[in-house]
Amino acid sequence: MRYHQCFVTAVLIVGLLAPTTSPAFASISTIEVPGATYTSANGMNDRGDIVGNYSEGWTYHGFVLHNGTFTTIDVPGTIFTDARGINNRGEIVGTYSVPSSPYSQTSRGFLLANGTFTTIDVPGATFTSANGINDRGQIVGTYFSVGLHGFVLDKGTFTTIDVPGPVFTWAAGINNRGEIVGRYTLTLRTFHGFVLDKGTFTSFDVPGATSTEPSGMNDRGEIVGNFVSGGTGTTHSFALDKGTFTTIIDVFAPGINNCGEIVGGTGRHGLVLH
Repeated sequence: MRYHQCFVTAVLIVGLLAPTTSPAFASISTIEVPGATYTSANGMNDRGDIVGNYSEGWTYHGFVLHNGTFTTIDVPGTIFTDARGINNRGEIVGTYSVPSSPYSQTSRGFLLANGTFTTIDVPGATFTSANGINDRGQIVGTYFSVGLHGFVLDKGTFTTIDVPGPVFTWAAGINNRGEIVGRYTLTLRTFHGFVLDKGTFTSFDVPGATSTEPSGMNDRGEIVGNFVSGGTGTTHSFALDKGTFTTIIDVFAPGINNCGEIVGGTGRHGLVLH
């Protein structure tokens, strides 16, 4: 799933996983923040810059991996930071949490651009998460206000994204064509994928799955995410390309770039599928 026009960059390789994926992927590189007990990769741009989160026990931090060097991302004053998406300009979006009382916390989205953090907070929402950003600076995410809704933030204006009928809509990613991918549910148990293009929703499901949860989409319309198998009840990842689903076993796969490289994790290590 690699394309020749994409840049070839160095990825920190700390080991190789067993070949548990489709033969469509030539190799798998694992990613581990030094000293971390947990690392997960969430997004990757076409230059090979990777964002995600890691833990050193009970504390979670975001990170960006650029040219083999990890840089921690912590929104000041927070107890949790998760970097979820990065565009080709190096702008990063994600979610952070701050204590709102001794027993609770409040979560907001953020944009990190040119070293400056900007909070993303849908007006009237009690929860906001920024999940993806394209090269035009359009940001998608989800918020809670009498239910969960998706949103797109474009030039300072929030627009709600709600699949007609469902009680929950989550906008996960946006490509440079303005196409948005996400998931929705009617029951809070079974999820379905959707693509929103020019105001039209198209729903899709992995064949035989009881739940389909897409997380990312590139400019070629290739989609990645997770699904629950109807036969075994186990969770796997998938890649959808031109109507064909490929199962990716034992991997959480939230992001794909225009090179066809997929980023994700195993529950302990981050990884890149080349």
